Amino acid sequence: MKFRPIFAAILALATPAAASTLPIPRAGTTILWADGGTWTVTAADHAGMDVAATGPNGARDAIRIVDGVFPHRQDGQTTTYDAAQLAALRPLESGRVVNFLADETGPAGASRWLIHVAIAGRETIETPAGRFEVLLVENHRRSPEPYSTQRESLVEWSVAVALGLPVAMRAWSLVEGRAVMTLERKAVAIGLP
Repeated sequence: MKFRPIFAAILALATPAAASTLPIPRAGTTILWADGGTWTVTAADHAGMDVAATGPNGARDAIRIVDGVFPHRQDGQTTTYDAAQLAALRPLESGRVVNFLADETGPAGASRWLIHVAIAGRETIETPAGRFEVLLVENHRRSPEPYSTQRESLVEWSVAVALGLPVAMRAWSLVEGRAVMTLERKAVAIGLP
């Protein structure tokens, strides 16, 4: 795998997709994150993409991303939801919002979440890997129960419009009534297959 300058290779990275969706990255495309972690696309089609993720500490995870904006499987947990509700987010443009219930099952047990996914805007950002036009995608999840002890979280991905992959992300959890940042990542390099 070669890491090449992003501007020279950006057009070769994605397979064309329907007009209202993001491009489909090629299998083998790798993002190197500033914290030392990586994401490598292992498979991708119009239904979504599979990503092999390695954290800065070497921990490995398999992530399934649907429509380029929603993690369907992560940390060994599988999320079940009505796909038609997520599809209502299309076309992917600023101001689009969907809300739906999702059930999560896996090694940590089972839980139900109220999911809010929004295309919060479109802007140009700078990362060490280059300058990108991105969609700001917010994924907010909380318990539908008013007095639940489940943690509430907000994840913001900056999804590069030309790549179909996030090039920056931030996450917060609500802990004792305060938002605490739990993740901040920027791409430092994009590797092409």
